Amino acid sequence: MGSSEPIAMPGCAAALDFDAAQAILAAHALPLGTEHVPLAAAASRLLAEPVVARIDSPRRDCAAMDGYALRGEDLVDGSSLRIVGTRYAGAGEGGVIGAREAMRVMTGAPLPHGADRVVMIERCETIDDRLCARPHPGERPHVRVRASDFACGTALLQSGDRLDPFALVSAAAADVSSVTVWRRPRVRIVATGDEIAVPGTASIAPHLIPD
Repeated sequence: MGSSEPIAMPGCAAALDFDAAQAILAAHALPLGTEHVPLAAAASRLLAEPVVARIDSPRRDCAAMDGYALRGEDLVDGSSLRIVGTRYAGAGEGGVIGAREAMRVMTGAPLPHGADRVVMIERCETIDDRLCARPHPGERPHVRVRASDFACGTALLQSGDRLDPFALVSAAAADVSSVTVWRRPRVRIVATGDEIAVPGTASIAPHLIPD
């Protein structure tokens, strides 16, 4: 990243304007290499390699609302469906429903095989093991389809992206535990001048200013 063109230096460093100072820095700046850091320690760092999703999101078809998973074709006025079980978000599998059957599901639960929609719990009435579901006309199916957010292998973040809170959430969702970032430079500032004083001591004389 260095420049072959020499930078003209003025007679006094204090005469440097901002652009000239930036040009001097750019002429001497070199990449410091990369390092792997845990995601928990990567805030505000710059990515040196893309972040690629290691899993689908969501990982399976799942319920987007608390309610009952069922077959849309079974939703007719006055229909009564048999409730065949319950599934929570941590369930390993969603089970199966057949014609005129329904499964109680919580948000994030796997969608049972045979179901194509979830009716919100607020629009359902149950008596013993029977369900009467009345979704609002035009209501969404409330199903999150597998990989509808992103698929395994998708590059969610690119080299050069800064890991702000939004990027960190994306990296975590990609099931990434560490990232490759550019090393940070260490900067030291040397202040000179007879008027410079250690903070806390400038008040002893009127010509002093705190460093």
